[in-house]
Amino acid sequence: MMQFKSRRLLIQNNIKENEAFLVHQPMAVIRNHDVHHPFHPNRYFYYLTGFHEPNAWLLITKSQTILWSQNNDPKTTLWEGSVLAEATKKELDIDTWHDIATFNETLEQYTQAIDHIHLIADENPTSLPSTQGTHILAPRRIIKDDYEIKSIRSACKISAAAHNQLMSYAKHAQTETDLEGRFIYEVMKQGSRSQAYPPIVASGKNACILHYTDNNQALNDNDLILVDAGCEFEQYASDITRTFPKSGKFTKPQQAIYEAVLAAQLATISQIKPGITMTSLHEHAAKIITQQLIDLNILSESFDTAYNQQLYQSFFPHRIGHTMGLDVHDITPEDDILKPGMCITIEPGLYINEGPYQGIGVRIEDNILITDDGHENLTIDAVKTPSDIAHLMT
Repeated sequence: MMQFKSRRLLIQNNIKENEAFLVHQPMAVIRNHDVHHPFHPNRYFYYLTGFHEPNAWLLITKSQTILWSQNNDPKTTLWEGSVLAEATKKELDIDTWHDIATFNETLEQYTQAIDHIHLIADENPTSLPSTQGTHILAPRRIIKDDYEIKSIRSACKISAAAHNQLMSYAKHAQTETDLEGRFIYEVMKQGSRSQAYPPIVASGKNACILHYTDNNQALNDNDLILVDAGCEFEQYASDITRTFPKSGKFTKPQQAIYEAVLAAQLATISQIKPGITMTSLHEHAAKIITQQLIDLNILSESFDTAYNQQLYQSFFPHRIGHTMGLDVHDITPEDDILKPGMCITIEPGLYINEGPYQGIGVRIEDNILITDDGHENLTIDAVKTPSDIAHLMT
């Protein structure tokens, strides 16, 4: 728990004696009647505490940290099991714990000498003036510490293995739903119960829908299947996309599009190092994609015309990638510059809705750690060359 305490110390070192930092962990969200959605902790609350329980408040002053959460009572324990309650002090190395039921009456005793609140909550429970507290923590969250990198690495390893298992199984699958269930089964078998986002399992022309999540269509033997899925480990995300033929063998048009995307991805990854920007990586990928589209006779214009007019956007409409961490689309640095300790995705794609390649959608996505002198591909174990895919699916 030392990493969480060090983050709280960062807050204490960045606030004045008359200031405090207050963050709320909300209640679980009701799905319908008395059924709740699976609970995911507020990312800032978790970042500061490692605390998983709903309905809590954390107050950090210059000299102490106070946490309010649910107390144990016989009825709750019977139905839902025990909670940390008083054990929070020891387990999370918190100075003071209070029952959440006493929050309104006990908060005041800690804020009597406070003139200003840095707040992360939907509403301010005090009468004190407040400002958004994320500005203190957001820059810190961009750069991952050793604990965070270890957690992301574990999530990536689990998800990469699940993608490989999915490809091995694909010949036997009948529906997109079958494949979605297989991926979830594989990550759960390895100890992860949570997906970082709803999986995308898109076969055939469905792969041309960027955020397709119906995942309910029958599979055809000649389909390409795009699977964008990643698990969480210790609340940290992975985010991998692989595209492969159900039969294990690409048709010539499918392989042409696939190799165009793969070339753009590999070339873009090779550029990654500290000091460059995500924008420059996107521009690099867009230039390669533009030339590939011309070579495939999908675009007939000259390179300069096609690139300057951004004609590639009809086929590659999204950015090259994003930061990742506690959120799968994590906090983005204002200066757009890559620094050691950042984790990003690189995910070029082509989605063709006309001509001889109509109905072919390909995206290839890996998770990259920025190192002191370059980068590390955290999802390299998930196979992606046509020959490796064919070998795996044989």
